[in-house]
Amino acid sequence: MNNEKTLSNAPKGMQIDHVMIGVSNFDETLQWYKEKLGFLERRRWTNPAFPGVQIAYLELNGFVIEFISVIDSGCDPVSPSNINDIMQMKGLAHLCFRVNNVDEALAEFNQRGVPIFVAPENVPSVLRRVGFIRDNEGNLIEIAEPMR
Repeated sequence: MNNEKTLSNAPKGMQIDHVMIGVSNFDETLQWYKEKLGFLERRRWTNPAFPGVQIAYLELNGFVIEFISVIDSGCDPVSPSNINDIMQMKGLAHLCFRVNNVDEALAEFNQRGVPIFVAPENVPSVLRRVGFIRDNEGNLIEIAEPMR
């Protein structure tokens, strides 16, 4: 992280709106994010241009994920085994949620039936303590807190 003040050349008012995740178990995944992470379902719909495809927006503290049902292509998600593998992934590698205490948050997720994928560790180069879980589809979710 760079503490220098810099001017952005982004278009005026540009900010993140949402990310999209294609899932093969649509209803199960929506339920997982609601039960395990506390997301709220804001909207669910279909589009006649895409027959059989379901779409939903889930929101948590202003962060929106758009879930789209997809036909299982048989492609397995990339399967990193440690934080070094995660750092080598191309494309959208993971979502990250900031918390006050990584260890407490992961313990709470574990109580909700979510296994820890990568145990919490300090990463001084980014001034964060991080740990990872996976959602029901195998997508990586980083849980991070600023290092003290």
